[in-house]
Amino acid sequence: MSSCNNECGNNWCCRHILGSTDKAGAKLLQMRNFKVYRDGDRYLCIGTKKCRHLKDGKCKIYMDRPDVCKGFPNSSDVSIVPKACPLKDRATYVLEDLEEVKL
Repeated sequence: MSSCNNECGNNWCCRHILGSTDKAGAKLLQMRNFKVYRDGDRYLCIGTKKCRHLKDGKCKIYMDRPDVCKGFPNSSDVSIVPKACPLKDRATYVLEDLEEVKL
């Protein structure tokens, strides 16, 4: 089984907030500097926010990290990772394959 080895270059999933919402929610998030992508009726939102436990490129609570981190990318309703991520085959979306939308 693959695991994160920081091949993306900067702990990408530890530096972004991911989620999906409806169009109204996407509009609000876009006003808060989230990038928004669309897949049918689903709006995928990515915000930049570094995890408070990430220090010097390493998770300081790795052994006790939350289940959402342990199970990523399978622990969320949506997972978006860059192509360089070794877990991209298990993710819902690859970032470079999505097209950003302006609402």
